Amino acid sequence: MPKLIIIGMDGASPDLMLPWMEQGMLPNFCRIRQNGAFGRLNSVPNQRSAAAWSSFITGLNPGSHGIFEFYERVPGSHDIRFSRAASRDGISFWKYLSENNKTAIVVNVPMTYPAEEIRGCFISGLDAPGKNSPGFTFPAGLLQEIEREAGDYIQEPGVTSLVMADRTEEALKRVIESVRQRGKAVRYLMSRYDWDTVVAVFRETDPAQHCFWRYMGDGDSMFENAIAKVYQEVDREVGEILSAAGDEYRVMVMSDHGFGFRQHGNGCLNQWLHEAGFLKFRKVNNAVSVPGVLRRSYQFLEKFVPRRFKERLFRLVPGLISKVHSRVFFSAIDWDNTIAYADNIMPVIWINTADTGSAGRIRREEYWDVVSKLKSALLEKCLEADTMRKVVEWVKHREETYAGPHVEKAPDLLIRWKESEKISGLCYGTDGIPLHPQYPTREFTVISGDHRPAGVFMAAGDGIKKNIEIHGLNLVDVPATAIYLNRLPVPEYMEGKVPEDLFEDQILASNPLQTDRRKFVSDKAQASEYTPEEESDLRDRLRGLGYLE
Repeated sequence: MPKLIIIGMDGASPDLMLPWMEQGMLPNFCRIRQNGAFGRLNSVPNQRSAAAWSSFITGLNPGSHGIFEFYERVPGSHDIRFSRAASRDGISFWKYLSENNKTAIVVNVPMTYPAEEIRGCFISGLDAPGKNSPGFTFPAGLLQEIEREAGDYIQEPGVTSLVMADRTEEALKRVIESVRQRGKAVRYLMSRYDWDTVVAVFRETDPAQHCFWRYMGDGDSMFENAIAKVYQEVDREVGEILSAAGDEYRVMVMSDHGFGFRQHGNGCLNQWLHEAGFLKFRKVNNAVSVPGVLRRSYQFLEKFVPRRFKERLFRLVPGLISKVHSRVFFSAIDWDNTIAYADNIMPVIWINTADTGSAGRIRREEYWDVVSKLKSALLEKCLEADTMRKVVEWVKHREETYAGPHVEKAPDLLIRWKESEKISGLCYGTDGIPLHPQYPTREFTVISGDHRPAGVFMAAGDGIKKNIEIHGLNLVDVPATAIYLNRLPVPEYMEGKVPEDLFEDQILASNPLQTDRRKFVSDKAQASEYTPEEESDLRDRLRGLGYLE
């Protein structure tokens, strides 16, 4: 039976890959496309990496697996805490393969810390606090073995921090170095294990697009082709991986979401809610307020205090980081007089309900009226600050976008900005004052690209139709297809489907679709907190990627 290789490219965009393949810039991806199928892969509704990769892992939507972002609101309060794989609901598809005597190699998939004990080997992804953290790999000594055979393992290249430090050329070199090292590590593991399935994610395309998107089309910049260079490097490494696989294999290439220019509507949401009458700010002098002092103290701590002293402080005050972040997010809000609020990072809105603590304002009987008013205002009076055009494509309640036992963990409303509009700021109605994004830290000033709903999908190999375009694929279809290609029945609880139009008739005849009747049982997605040291490391990484203030 042919082996299966799944290549993940975080944030890979079909709108970039298609023309670059046609221009001959990505020869290995082009061969996969010509010898197989190509299509757009629909991401999860909020397009966030933590939610999307968790859906790829489990075949479940975020309402079922319970992960919506790298952090979540603590029930009954306005505090936040970090999410991790241990709190995810559902069985990973590689665990299912392992339970059915299939050997898997899993490398660098986000939201996989700590590493799972599977039949095969495992390297955690970016949600691991660091590569030397306990549980980063399975087996436990795998990292040392890889570094001995394939060189220093780069968990994340740190692109944003380097760009912030005006070391942009070094940032690009570091990304390319990371791609090459990832490929070497994967090939070593392929030679080390007798495997059935390889799952390897190249995360580098995501931070490169976040930081270098502004240079695309800028003929005067030495970084005009930076993103293309990263894609080309991944293309080369994929070619090497496929060569190392031998003659009998099938390959799937996928991304968790697409990419495009950054919309700055998110950074204006709280100001817009204030202008619309849904949010009130506290009337204090930020220079002398506790939140103001806290923000500046936190920034001083981040910049000047050595890590060993920070770690000692975080050990002495458990939960400090999450509490500080929640204060920085929401420090200026007058909770007693606020109906709805945002975090000015994601296109989401929370309603200040009574279950969020003593400051919660909206009672159950008022809730749906507030939802209706927010939707109407966003659709009709959320305008671009310069053009005065409407910029909200749709706004949906969480029950319209997700299903499952964890829907209540999602923000109340999700906003989809119009991709046809470039948003520099917002206005509330045509008479409103221009509102421009207010970012508290420099990370957000260097991020110029952001996520889009359509990722990429390609597949080739024995029994896969050649040179076709496939439509209607969803992210949750990928794990179901991986299980099918391992000649196993697909668990009934998985929400994805095997795309039968991807395969030749003889494959479907020789390997008919079968269903494992096991039912979905929700037993996780509860709080599973990091240690203070782990929070510190993870916070630094997520801030650098633009997921936290």
